[in-house]
Amino acid sequence: MDLLAVGCVTVALTGIAGPEINILVRGVDMSGPDTASQVGAALEPTHENLATVDGVAEVISPFLLGLENPSAEAMIAEEQDGFLLTVVLETDLGDDDAERAHDETVDHLESVPTEIDDADVDGVAPDVLISSETLIADSFVSQVQEDPVTGEVVAMPVALALMVIVFGGFLTAGMPLAGALLSIMSSLGALLGFT
Repeated sequence: MDLLAVGCVTVALTGIAGPEINILVRGVDMSGPDTASQVGAALEPTHENLATVDGVAEVISPFLLGLENPSAEAMIAEEQDGFLLTVVLETDLGDDDAERAHDETVDHLESVPTEIDDADVDGVAPDVLISSETLIADSFVSQVQEDPVTGEVVAMPVALALMVIVFGGFLTAGMPLAGALLSIMSSLGALLGFT
């Protein structure tokens, strides 16, 4: 299920189009009613905790909708091996309140695998993926910050070795390299300052 489809399902089910935090739970056999009801019972504390978070507008889960509800089918994997749980935040939150509500919601969602494991449901090995626009943006920014550093750690020694060979000495090879290092450090510092 792609993110656009998830958003369309959420708006269709609730009519609310606020920021979403989704958790995709795989490794749970939803075809057996006993297993599904045991998992639903294990997630009751999570549902309750999420509903009490300040700034949460709606918790959408196939277990809260009722597994027999046709709307819940949109949140269960076609292969019946997992499900989606979506938390919709209120649309009128300030930046600080939205960040706090997001972080608190993610903390509660991170406990889902433990709660399912603690229920000792036979044949269930939950694997989860939590996503939101904030988590995706944070991951992207983190990767953008790491990649140049990794590239420069590899490129600088190679460049130094080549310059020593070309210029015939360490001192003459070090001059352009020192300028390059200063330039790289200042650009990485500016990148860090903007984030």
